Amino acid sequence: MKKTAIILMCVMLGGVLFGCSENTVPMSGGGTQSNLFDLRMPETEDSQGGNKAIPKNGGGTDKTPNNKSADGNKSNGGKKMYSDNILGRWYGFGSDPVVVTVLDVSPIDAKTVKFRYSTEQADRTVTFVSENQAESDVTGNDNYKMVYIFGSSRQGAEINSYMAEAASGKQAGQNMYHYRNAVWLDNDQTIQGLTKNGDSVEVGYFKDKYNRLDKKEVTGSSQMEVNQNYGSLRADWENLESEIFNCVIYMSDSGKAAELKSDEERWNRETDAAVAEEESNYFMRDENGEVIGRGSMASMQMNIVEIECLKSRCKYLISLIK
Repeated sequence: MKKTAIILMCVMLGGVLFGCSENTVPMSGGGTQSNLFDLRMPETEDSQGGNKAIPKNGGGTDKTPNNKSADGNKSNGGKKMYSDNILGRWYGFGSDPVVVTVLDVSPIDAKTVKFRYSTEQADRTVTFVSENQAESDVTGNDNYKMVYIFGSSRQGAEINSYMAEAASGKQAGQNMYHYRNAVWLDNDQTIQGLTKNGDSVEVGYFKDKYNRLDKKEVTGSSQMEVNQNYGSLRADWENLESEIFNCVIYMSDSGKAAELKSDEERWNRETDAAVAEEESNYFMRDENGEVIGRGSMASMQMNIVEIECLKSRCKYLISLIK
């Protein structure tokens, strides 16, 4: 099957450094660093030694006791600086797509999480410094740090990470984006439109592409032209099936991904067999039964059989997206 490339959107951490005059970083697609995740500011002591109020989402405040855990760290009275909404999987796009899984550290630590990158052996310890920003060290280089900005863009929830100078905070590396969605949306598509029926973004995205492709009609002024147009349509369905399959693999753990790859190989074999069987119906034979050619409609009928197999496979793969 043909494999479709997903738009290159991010580079590996620790990439080429470059100067940047701005210390603030806009979100992709013109978004803002909004308080999208109900992230909470840490409790801090005021000048009188009392407790500052922790902002609520609705604009009110909570007063929280200045508790400390057994190891001397503030527990914020159970209040986290970050929301549980940031936990779980985030997807980056590129020639080598990267999945980031954000994990809780402990119920006591109110500002630290773990970032688990699919391309790295060890987890990163990431500490929130404000409601929308977290930071981590750069292994082996004390002059730099990684900065993670939480916000939103046209793609929806977003993490924008980049390398910065440790002392000044000045950006010193390229922006890298991760999203909750495992598909990259084109400019003319909106999350609201894709999710209007209660589907996830991924399901809505692929259903939309499936339905548009399913409405295509094949015509031609000659049998040769019709054959060629059916071949083009088959290629379109191949590309869609490949895109859905890659997305499902992307969203799966290693065990499930291995099962899906094995099942894809089985399906390919069965599809090839079905197409070969259809081709045999159009063989032209001599008086000795030897095949000497094919009928003019063979190519069209073979493509029709494969298209039906591809459509069925696309529906099945979409059903696997959670």
